[in-house]
Amino acid sequence: DISAEKWGALAVVVVSVDSKPSEEGRANASLIAAAPDLLAILVETVNKGLLAGAMLRDARSIIAKATGEKS
Repeated sequence: DISAEKWGALAVVVVSVDSKPSEEGRANASLIAAAPDLLAILVETVNKGLLAGAMLRDARSIIAKATGEKS
């Protein structure tokens, strides 16, 4: 359940168009709901030194983008 009553109105995601369920909207809502966990795992992976080279650079860039920091 991703209702505003439960979690607060942090974002609004359109999950229907013309009163019809939108699969893209549902997928976007699911991705937004999972984003904090995905970010936490990525940060942990970087902090444990499990990445190197281009993968490490990409991970740091993604973390910066997700947190609003400069990479």
